[in-house]
Amino acid sequence: QTSPITTWSMNVETEKVEFDDPLSNINFQRRDIFARVQTRTSQSNFGLDVGKSTISRDGLEDVNGTLGRLSWNRQLNTQSNFGLAAESSLSDTGSDLAATAAAANNPTESTVSQNLVAQDVFRAKRGEMTYSRTGSRLKSNLRLFGRRLEFQVTPLNDRDEAGGDILFSYFYSGATSFDLFYSRARADYRNVTLIDTDSTTGLGVSRLITRQVTIVFRLQRDQRDSTDTTREFVNNRVIFSIAYNSGLLPRR
Repeated sequence: QTSPITTWSMNVETEKVEFDDPLSNINFQRRDIFARVQTRTSQSNFGLDVGKSTISRDGLEDVNGTLGRLSWNRQLNTQSNFGLAAESSLSDTGSDLAATAAAANNPTESTVSQNLVAQDVFRAKRGEMTYSRTGSRLKSNLRLFGRRLEFQVTPLNDRDEAGGDILFSYFYSGATSFDLFYSRARADYRNVTLIDTDSTTGLGVSRLITRQVTIVFRLQRDQRDSTDTTREFVNNRVIFSIAYNSGLLPRR
């Protein structure tokens, strides 16, 4: 810590993806080594990561690449926050699909993945802007993003993506809240004549039964429009979940 508001650190992160069918899929292991500087003031947070990523795949040569991440968040007033983020990093389709599966329990994330199930490594260049406002009854979140994906083995998947999502939460009481959310992402493929547009619309209600137990009921519609009609679909979902929080880790 070089000053009361600035901290430097060296970090190592690892992630392993193992498929149930290793004969049809290639397992991945990702290792990130990077230096991080963080600056925190009363109203702003700034972070910068610079380092290297290595992705190891069973039976294949390791892939190495640079890693860069930048983030800035500022508290505009007692109710509003604004943020910017940028990143250039290596990733793999196994991790990307795992993140898509995890999004199924998050109403602010689309559960539709643009990625084909191809065993590939790609470089992702991302930019993102976020805004949130929290009042006594109403909370709103807005996110806009853009990213470019460059695949190593399957260049036909190279594409530019842009979109955003918005979430409104209304706190009816201390125990009940309503959520209205919408997300949209457009993918323009650079090496083929193809444009996909994915959207998710939903309405949810949460009810706190006890201090530890919450029930959630959600209606959701996932839709894809495409210049290739064989890729289009509509998925209507009814989701009911019970969440238990022991105070340490949430359980569902």
